[in-house]
Amino acid sequence: MKKSKNRLLIKRICFVLSIILMFSLVFTGCGVETETEEKIGTKLSLEGTACLAGDTISIPVSLSNNSGIWGAQIFISYDTSVFSFVSCSNGEVFEMCDSNTDDKGVCILTSQLGVEDTTKNGLVVTVKLKAKDTAEDGEYKITIDEKTNFSNIAGDLKEVAFEGCTVTVK
Repeated sequence: MKKSKNRLLIKRICFVLSIILMFSLVFTGCGVETETEEKIGTKLSLEGTACLAGDTISIPVSLSNNSGIWGAQIFISYDTSVFSFVSCSNGEVFEMCDSNTDDKGVCILTSQLGVEDTTKNGLVVTVKLKAKDTAEDGEYKITIDEKTNFSNIAGDLKEVAFEGCTVTVK
């Protein structure tokens, strides 16, 4: 009879502890995190398009979930046998931009003019490329090179995720 009472007591204790554990997980937020609850970090993305050989195209470069950035050095790579750089125009996120080209693509320098970070989201720059007359039909990747970096006014590097795009020449 004593063993039976002990088993019953142990079962009740286990039941009560499981209820307490369940409530503590619910009320402290230590449950399973869903995808919609995950925090999305700062992201720089390119928007693809389609064109014909000889066309000039615009590639919007956008920033989302901006955590506070003063300036950036953005390296955009593309097949220079298919595309040539035309121009770069400033968007609404930063106050200025400049660009330099090399044999792999373009380097864009963009920043605030003042001494405060911006938390704006949206269009950083628009890059114009010309599909060469000799461009063959196909899909071509435009990528953001890993040398790309962002910093705040204090000079701290900021983590930013990159998303390239595809341009289809028809």
